[in-house]
Amino acid sequence: YVANLAAFLTRSGTKSFVGSIEEAIDQNIEICAHPALREELEHKWPRARFVWSDNELNGLVDDYDNKDCEVLAVGRLDDVLDTPLMLDFCERSLVFTESILLETAVAFPIKPELAPGMSYWINQGERYEGVRKSY
Repeated sequence: YVANLAAFLTRSGTKSFVGSIEEAIDQNIEICAHPALREELEHKWPRARFVWSDNELNGLVDDYDNKDCEVLAVGRLDDVLDTPLMLDFCERSLVFTESILLETAVAFPIKPELAPGMSYWINQGERYEGVRKSY
């Protein structure tokens, strides 16, 4: 089972819209990212031109404003709960895309008698909440 760890942000409605990490790599575009993800992102995307911020997520916005990068790599689920950060994204006409940069596999050790119930809820999440299985 996987969770969306990092999504892609870019300016929508422009000629230079970038909808995926592959497009950013092909166009040689610099991508602002959090340094906590450096090892994983560099391993998964060795041809990408990442810019590593020094100042958490607000630093990514500052780097974007300073034109150090054209797109941001951020986690969607964490960021939508950060209202001031979301307002910063909206003020800059940044949108989330469906591009996934990283995924984290999650496994649940479970007693055999609880497995059927867990399988039911995982299937419900997959069917109605967008949870994806990965084997």
